[in-house]
Amino acid sequence: MGGRFLIVAIRIIRASALISLILLLLAAISLIIYHIVIVSRACRRALSSNINRSDECFKAGDGLSLEDLEKLPCFEFSTPDDERVSAMNCAVCLESFELGDLCRLLPLCRHSFHAYCADCWLVRNPVCPICRSSPGHRRGGDEVGMSYD
Repeated sequence: MGGRFLIVAIRIIRASALISLILLLLAAISLIIYHIVIVSRACRRALSSNINRSDECFKAGDGLSLEDLEKLPCFEFSTPDDERVSAMNCAVCLESFELGDLCRLLPLCRHSFHAYCADCWLVRNPVCPICRSSPGHRRGGDEVGMSYD
C-alpha cells in the first residue's frame, strides 16, 4: 500500500508541476502579447501626434521665416564620420542620427540637427539650440535670420 501511495503522490506532483509550467508559459505569452499591443498603440499615437504637431510646428513664432529656412543647407546623414555632423545626437529631440536622416546644418556655428527638429526650433527661436548664435549664413554680406521684425 505504501508503494502505491508513493507512485500516486509522484504522479500528482509531476502533473501539478506540468500544469504550473504550462500556466507560467501562458502567462508569459499573454504578457508578451499585451506588451506588443501597448507598444503598437503608443507608436500609432506618437505617429499621429507627430502629424498633428507638424501642423502646429510652422504656425507662428519669433524665429526665421520659411524662406530663410530653405536657404539653410540640408544633407542626408550617411556616416558617423561625416564632417558635417557636429555630434551623434540631435540636440533638439535627443535622438541619434540614423542612416538616411535628413539633417540641417547651421553654417556659422557648424551645428547639425534633424531637419524637422531644426526647422521647428528655428521657426520659434532665431538662434542655434546649442550655442545661441545666429543660424544664418553669409552670402555677399547678408545673413539669414538677421532681419527681425
